[in-house]
Amino acid sequence: MVILLLFTFLYIHITCAFVMVPFFPFDTDWMGREVYHGDPKGDANKVQSYDEGVRESAFGLLLNSVVLGISSFLIKPMCQWMGSRGFLIFVFAKFAGYCFHISI
Repeated sequence: MVILLLFTFLYIHITCAFVMVPFFPFDTDWMGREVYHGDPKGDANKVQSYDEGVRESAFGLLLNSVVLGISSFLIKPMCQWMGSRGFLIFVFAKFAGYCFHISI
């Protein structure tokens, strides 16, 4: 029963992740336009700012993929080492840190 519940959760999580994948390229465009104040059709300085923002955002997406890939292998050992309660506290602390980070 627990295994079925776990696979159902993983299926829902994977489905949601596939839904979010098409939005990642728009994050790079947003970073180039809004954060770096660039314009791909502007003058040379605006184009350079846009390219730098897109490059930085793409690097951030690369780091995100690497960290998620590594952490996917470490979840089971972390749960065994910390126990379920410790792991839950760890996840909530990381989520709070992430929310703080994106609010800056």
